[in-house]
Amino acid sequence: MTNNGLIGENTEFVLANDIDLSAYSTGEGWTPIGSPSKSFTATFDGNGHVISKLYINRPSSGSALGLFGQVDGAEIKNIGLENVNVTGRELFIGGLLGLGLNDTMITNCYVTGSVNGGSYTGGMAGSSDGTIINSYATGSVTGTSYLGGLLGRSAVSITITNCCSTGNVTGSGLGQCVGGLLGLAKEATISNSYATGSVTGRMSVGGLLGEGSSGATTTIISNSYATGSVTGSSYVGGLLGLGVKGSVINSYATGRVTGNDDVGGLLGFATGTTLDNAYYTDTTGQTNGLGLGVHYGTAQLVTMDGLHELISQGILLDYRAKTEDKSSSKAYILQIGINSDSSSQISFELSGIDISALDGLDLEEANALSTIDEVLKSINAEQTKLGALENRLESALEQIGVSYDNLVSTQSTIRDADIAEESSAYIRNQILQQATATLMSTANQTPAIALQLL
Repeated sequence: MTNNGLIGENTEFVLANDIDLSAYSTGEGWTPIGSPSKSFTATFDGNGHVISKLYINRPSSGSALGLFGQVDGAEIKNIGLENVNVTGRELFIGGLLGLGLNDTMITNCYVTGSVNGGSYTGGMAGSSDGTIINSYATGSVTGTSYLGGLLGRSAVSITITNCCSTGNVTGSGLGQCVGGLLGLAKEATISNSYATGSVTGRMSVGGLLGEGSSGATTTIISNSYATGSVTGSSYVGGLLGLGVKGSVINSYATGRVTGNDDVGGLLGFATGTTLDNAYYTDTTGQTNGLGLGVHYGTAQLVTMDGLHELISQGILLDYRAKTEDKSSSKAYILQIGINSDSSSQISFELSGIDISALDGLDLEEANALSTIDEVLKSINAEQTKLGALENRLESALEQIGVSYDNLVSTQSTIRDADIAEESSAYIRNQILQQATATLMSTANQTPAIALQLL
């Protein structure tokens, strides 16, 4: 429908079931939804379901490849892609999305599997601007340039929040702008996000972001980290390879960093970059936080014990927390009636409770009680939700119980009928029916006799 121009902008699709795409595992595989000539412009809500075994194999041609090829101002949310295998040769290759234009929104999504392409290749999206929230990618990504575990390139501006990538990212050939989470970002804001896979490229290679900003635009990285090894030739950094007019706030890198020119434990090369609570550890193998450039603030070298102390103080995110699955709450629907409308269903969501703030908490610290209070508030909020859900389920159970009793009573009335009485009534009705037939037959014969006499 999309590729034939039959879908308008104000349209929403909601997925009702999990989908297995293994039937499209031969030849070129799946045909992406949306193409450079006909973009997908609507809203797609996966409704918490999973699409598995997406297969695309176009090693000699093809651009804008993924479950969605090209979208324009669209919203994609609440969907998981598992065991994807996407291979393309040209531009914009991703698991979920090839190319996203004009404030595309990706929310509560994840991708597992491998993505292989040319330039602008990402585990979730090849290139996109707009917003990516509560999403993650875990598979390997390989290509030539502008590669990211989550996103290859942001075309204009991008906001990435509560996202992560755990797969390895490998750039061959030119191998420029390669990042664990994002390859190339122009005017990007990355917060509460991380990358843990190894990153390999040639130029502008970073554990979290390959290259950020150019010209008058800025890139802001806050409350984020990278723990994977980073290998390149020039502009190689544990967190950021090349940064222009940006900021790094409350963030750090721990992976081993290897390169030839402009290599730093935190930043490879930076121009006009502001550092605030920015750290790199001795495990990076670098004695300088910044390879080359001009920056404001200091990239501070700490030991792993020192890093753990900063984490316990709540200054930095904890890389030890098990937070890979950042897809938001899981949605469930219970059928409590015989109809398909909302009156016969109860829908609810169950979300995890983040207690990572308690890891390594020093009870002697002044703010320890405040931290515990915040965790208790989040627990109480979830208890309130579950209590309200329990009340709804109990009410539905009572209604179902009453309906069940009525059905049993009706069934008992039918089963307990007086068989003898019903048999007598049946025979009586049969006799009456036969007598009526006889009388009618006699009545029909009388005119015939009169006609014979005449």
